[in-house]
Amino acid sequence: MEGYERYDFSMLDQYYDGRLSLRDEWDKTDVCPNPGFYEVVESKVKEAFGFTSPRVKYWVLCGHDSCIDVLAYSFEWEEVEWGKAM
Repeated sequence: MEGYERYDFSMLDQYYDGRLSLRDEWDKTDVCPNPGFYEVVESKVKEAFGFTSPRVKYWVLCGHDSCIDVLAYSFEWEEVEWGKAM
């Protein structure tokens, strides 16, 4: 995965090596411990692309094989049942 080294996923190691259980953590907190969508709060990426507005946010969407950098004012999503997406 080219560029993967830009991200520090060490906080997730405890789930992958078995020290903590994703299922137990999710059941306990009712929040997915590894949602795959993160806001990056301290980064120079926005400025590198010429964005100076504080309204522009920087997110990283992580999939199985790659990560996508997202610069935007906002985002929306719709939860759909598996197999029923339009």
